[in-house]
Amino acid sequence: MVNVLDFTHIINEQAVFPGDDPPEFFSHCTLEKDGFLETRLNISSHTGTHMDAPAHMIKGGAFLNQFSLEKYMGTGIVVHVPNNYPGQPIGTENLSFLESYRGKIDFVLLYTGWSRFWGQKRYLRDFPVLTAAAALQLSTFNLKGIGTDTISIDPMTSEDFENHRIFMTRNIVIIENLANLSAAPRGTFPFFCIPLFFEKADGSPVRAFTYLPASGSLESI
Repeated sequence: MVNVLDFTHIINEQAVFPGDDPPEFFSHCTLEKDGFLETRLNISSHTGTHMDAPAHMIKGGAFLNQFSLEKYMGTGIVVHVPNNYPGQPIGTENLSFLESYRGKIDFVLLYTGWSRFWGQKRYLRDFPVLTAAAALQLSTFNLKGIGTDTISIDPMTSEDFENHRIFMTRNIVIIENLANLSAAPRGTFPFFCIPLFFEKADGSPVRAFTYLPASGSLESI
């Protein structure tokens, strides 16, 4: 038996970046009329817990559908910085312990505790983000992806999206709006973050999760 830890927010009207249209759910078919249920969805490719492709901001960058499925699974580790708020940056000093994991990890996930404000106006401002120096340091780890439990890897006031570009130019995907990272085990663990498979995917909602044996130990995985 295994325990699955879900790092995904449910998609609802709270699940969008300011200025984006909220997701819409249409009852396309009903049991009474059609004998079955079917819902039509109208959502942005960057809704809820989602992934940014390099093509999201880099001209000629890769779309998510151009990567192999193996891109979206591997070894994850959580960086705990829950006291870095409001607005305090995540610097290279927060990442120094990762050097011992160099070459052993595929995904770095930033736990700031900001997901506790999901659905509140506070969630959209003053959240901790990486300094450019910290982003550059992480970009040397040959990662598949970088994740955060905030709405963006850059400050809400950013106009050049420097952190996005640092990772995207190196084909490192970005996962935003993660949830429940406080429940992740210390050290490394299997991490899965699966986007929808559609053409020219500049981004996609994802289901992000890990699994543990019932004992909570990773030794038997």
